[in-house]
Amino acid sequence: MTEIAETIGVFDLEQLEEELSSLSVPGYICVYVYGDQATAVFSGEPSAQDEQAVRDAISSHSPNADREIRLYDLLPTGNHDLKEPPLDVDYITGVVGRLNPTNTIIVQGELRQIQYYATALTNEAGKVTGYEDLVIQEDYEYTRDPIGFAIQRTQTISWARKDGTLHPTTKQRVKLYEDFESLVEGQNRRKLLTDIMAMYLSGWLLATQTQLANPQDRLQLGRNFLRHHSESFKMFVDVSDSQIVYEVRDDAEPDHAWLDATWDGTQSVREWIDDQINIWNLP
Repeated sequence: MTEIAETIGVFDLEQLEEELSSLSVPGYICVYVYGDQATAVFSGEPSAQDEQAVRDAISSHSPNADREIRLYDLLPTGNHDLKEPPLDVDYITGVVGRLNPTNTIIVQGELRQIQYYATALTNEAGKVTGYEDLVIQEDYEYTRDPIGFAIQRTQTISWARKDGTLHPTTKQRVKLYEDFESLVEGQNRRKLLTDIMAMYLSGWLLATQTQLANPQDRLQLGRNFLRHHSESFKMFVDVSDSQIVYEVRDDAEPDHAWLDATWDGTQSVREWIDDQINIWNLP
């Protein structure tokens, strides 16, 4: 029988047991605590790699500032367990200063993730160049009916530790959509989708269509394309009409030949646009 012991601090024994069990180390029996040590017991001799994994798992519960929840640095003073998320704190209005929402992930106009950072990085001109010190991560998942109307949205909130990892304890909020809210959500989603698509398309045209010396002429290629399909894009946003999908697939206008250029090395611009606006997964 082999025992591996490490000094620990404030900890959750059940959580530690789950972490050690999840490692699936052969021969693992149990973990027990005596004084300031946690000891994992094995029926045999773990490999050096498995032993280190066990020690790392136990050490993660040591009184290390890097395991503290970063949000506590931004809260008014109080009596808190710094290693447990403050589930009931409003991290938008309840913090000293403000968080910086960024790294937002949107897929087909659908919000999937927002990350909130404590620190904004700037250059000599004062322009924001990035962010650091993750504090909160929000993940979103939608449930939709066969037509595509939103039924519910589940928001999962995770709290970041000072070492950049997310605490395993999360909080969920579920929004249920009434019929009218589903209609509004759908319109907002499709409008956001077209706006983001136009933004990325503009950036691609500026970067690739260098045969046109004037940047405005490169942007005009995109404007002309959007104007050519303006009615169908409007119907897409207003009433979720799918005609725009087929129009883009069949677009053979000579001025739109760039649609068949490579977008990212794996698909054409035409295919990328199709992926964006085909929210119904039409064949």
